Amino acid sequence: MLDPKWKGSLSIDLEPERALTAWLLAWGNRRLGVCAKLLANGTTVRRGHTLQAQLLCAGESKIAVEIYPDAILRMKQNGCPATIVFANPTPAVVGGNYGIYTNTLHPHAAALFIDFALSAEGSKILAATGRVHRRKGIKSFYEELSDLDEKGVPLLVITPEQTEEVTKPMAKIMKELLVK
Repeated sequence: MLDPKWKGSLSIDLEPERALTAWLLAWGNRRLGVCAKLLANGTTVRRGHTLQAQLLCAGESKIAVEIYPDAILRMKQNGCPATIVFANPTPAVVGGNYGIYTNTLHPHAAALFIDFALSAEGSKILAATGRVHRRKGIKSFYEELSDLDEKGVPLLVITPEQTEEVTKPMAKIMKELLVK
């Protein structure tokens, strides 16, 4: 993506947390230089992963960095001429993005919901929406997203603790390079 032939052909979301978290965990802070070079290559920064996918399908860019694969696969069903190339590493979040509000009135009910969402039955429901999931043996709505590790996709499972670890450098990258 740093090759001059891609100049002006790339787009990235204004808040690419998953990609930046994976890059920082896998390669450390030296990714700051790569991000700067990527943006210097005429990368367009836009807010919204769905917008980025729509513009990619419309031909406004040739490569979308850090995009939700289920969004592209959904659009492919309607004729979008795009394909997915999984990054190395491809970020995967442990259990999805669930949280419990600190002052919730029913914390045990919230905990039960999260237990359900992480169960085999809950994972089947999540997979039926086309989202990437981490439970083995559960098939995604999109075959391209099923059994990624068995297909050789280099998944980097990111824990909440690891996300916390890179929050400050990630905020610096987003502020200095993307928001500018």
